[in-house]
Amino acid sequence: MRTAAGGGGGGRTLFVSDVHASPEAPATLEAFLRFLAGPAAGASALLVAGDLFETFVGAGTEARPGYREVLEGLAALARRGCRVAFLPGNRDFPLEGVLRPLGIERLPDTTLLDVDGVRVLLTHGDLLCTRDRRYQAFRRAVRGRPLRAISEALPAAAVDALAGGARRASKAETARKAWADMGLDAGRVRRLLARTGADALVCGHVHWGVRHRLVVEGRPRDLFVLGAWEEGANWLEREAGEWRHKKVSDTIS
Repeated sequence: MRTAAGGGGGGRTLFVSDVHASPEAPATLEAFLRFLAGPAAGASALLVAGDLFETFVGAGTEARPGYREVLEGLAALARRGCRVAFLPGNRDFPLEGVLRPLGIERLPDTTLLDVDGVRVLLTHGDLLCTRDRRYQAFRRAVRGRPLRAISEALPAAAVDALAGGARRASKAETARKAWADMGLDAGRVRRLLARTGADALVCGHVHWGVRHRLVVEGRPRDLFVLGAWEEGANWLEREAGEWRHKKVSDTIS
């Protein structure tokens, strides 16, 4: 875990997760591009908590239609002085080498931030799903050097086929699991909040789109779980001492 500077020196800080942008989901892709050109354009910081893309299989993916427009939109924000930062999810961890030249910061998997006067713990959320042991084993495997080396050596078409197969297998696995096995470990959430002294934990991964109020070591804390964009555009804002959870019905014009 690393402590990082906060949300761009004041102003409005935005958090998004689980956009799952893909040319195969044009409505979601278009909604996110409108978000980048609209609500995000005046923000001081945009923090992406993983799963920006449905899949991102490696070098060359960034030049494909759909992927290219999203990355160009993020780079445009960074050029205008918005702090754009990203931490990887379970679908897009090869993005680091693509984002850095665009002026987009790579954050550790779990990062403590000072945002508008509050301590915010940011993570994708999959590390909090401790009961899902099969997923945790899968996560270690796909991030390991051997599998990454193989994916870099294969032709793009072969990597795409493998990624598609992995996504289908993941969806089938999810359908078989009990919901409790895939949820956040409440005890781990509380321990992290206590250990870091954070006022809020922000994550995605489980797609709940909710705010929970917790009392940890005698004081209130917040747990914000962001929703997935295929269920509607949504993001979290922090500005002038207030939290706002924005959803598609609120905004994108």
